[in-house]
Amino acid sequence: LFIRIDSLSSVNKDLAEKNILTNEILNQKETTNTELVEENKQLEAKVAIASKIEISPVKIIAMKERSSGKLTSTSRSSRTDAFKINFDLLDNEVTTAGNKKVYIQIIDDKKNVITPKGKTNLNNGTKILYSDSLIVNYNNSRLSLVSLILVNRDDIFKGKYTVSTFIDGNYSGNSSIDLK
Repeated sequence: LFIRIDSLSSVNKDLAEKNILTNEILNQKETTNTELVEENKQLEAKVAIASKIEISPVKIIAMKERSSGKLTSTSRSSRTDAFKINFDLLDNEVTTAGNKKVYIQIIDDKKNVITPKGKTNLNNGTKILYSDSLIVNYNNSRLSLVSLILVNRDDIFKGKYTVSTFIDGNYSGNSSIDLK
């Protein structure tokens, strides 16, 4: 009986040592896993930042319609029939190529959206009204965009108009124009 107890005690001691060793290895693996998960989150954040498509400076031109139907530039609010907005999506090798949703928003001095065409949610949770939207096929290289936004001349007043652009739910830039 004592021999049996000694044998079981020895086996129990060996199992306890193996259990301690196994728990230490498990703790090391859990620590490594936690560190890798955190590193992965940091890398994902860097990729998200790097994949944001940058744009060239936004150019805004107020346009008036002549009796011939031709549009020409103007600096007068009372003659403005449209805004022509030009900008380029710049090269970005990190982002995924394909269709990108571009929103353009024109805001007056009083923070009113000019000719709102719809509403969308941005990636940061903000909801915005937009004046124009485009779907563009972006292949990771420079792409020129032009938007002509028709407005009611009676709704355009003297003051500053700000054009903001959003690409795939992210703010990408703005510019403004002063009308007399």
